[in-house]
Amino acid sequence: MQVIPFVADAFSIYLFYQFFVGISKDLEAAIVDGASRLRIYWDIILPNSKPVLATVAILKFMWLWGSYLWPLMVIRLPEYRPLTVAMQEFFGQFPRLWGDTLAFATMITLPVLVVFLSFQKWFIGSVATTGVKG
Repeated sequence: MQVIPFVADAFSIYLFYQFFVGISKDLEAAIVDGASRLRIYWDIILPNSKPVLATVAILKFMWLWGSYLWPLMVIRLPEYRPLTVAMQEFFGQFPRLWGDTLAFATMITLPVLVVFLSFQKWFIGSVATTGVKG
C-alpha cells in the first residue's frame, strides 16, 4: 500500500511519452494487413517498448526502495517497516554494532543490484538509442 500513491509520476509519464512519440508511423501497415489495434499493441508496440519499461522499472524501484520519509510517516507497526527505516532505528542504538549495520546495508543493496542486472540488457539498449537520430 505504500507504493500505490507513487505508481504514476510525471517523470515516468514523460519517459513513456517521449518513447511512444518516437515510434515510426510505418507500424500502421499492420492495420492494412488486417490486424486489430489490440493485436498491434500486443505484438508490435509492447515488445518494442521493453527498453522504456525496463528504464522506468529500474528508476521507480530504486526510488521506492530507498525511500525513507514516506514509510516513516505512514507505517505504524515495526514489523511492516522497510529496511531503510529499520536500519536507521537500529543505527541509533548504542553501542553501534558495525557488522550488523553492514549486514543491513547489504540487505538494502542486493535487491537493487538484482533488479538492475535483470533489466540491464533493455536499460543499456534504451540509453544506447537515445542519441541516435533517424
